[in-house]
Amino acid sequence: MRPLTIEELKALPKGEWVWVVEIGYTGNYHRVHSHHNICITTVCERRYCYLKYSDYGTKWSAYKNKEIAEAEEYKIDFDEQGGWEVRKYIPAHYQPWCMAESKEEAENIIKQLRGEK
Repeated sequence: MRPLTIEELKALPKGEWVWVVEIGYTGNYHRVHSHHNICITTVCERRYCYLKYSDYGTKWSAYKNKEIAEAEEYKIDFDEQGGWEVRKYIPAHYQPWCMAESKEEAENIIKQLRGEK
């Protein structure tokens, strides 16, 4: 599933809990403390964390809850050098998962992964 958009994140009220995933770290629940022009201040492990909006989507992402963050999602990409790729979403980015000969084959791979016929 997709992370919250920056607009959805900024619209969250003070005190709301979100699941934050930072690249290289295990996800953690954060409580929204305040919004500033350049960052969101959260409370995590009894300390304040400052997460910059400019890093959103590249260094950290926020989700409604842990289950949404960890839901499996796939997409198809075309890499000029490698061809068609099926990518699995890992919080904050898509990771190349397998190669396909065509877009149709990539679509079939995703159907199989989702248990569709």
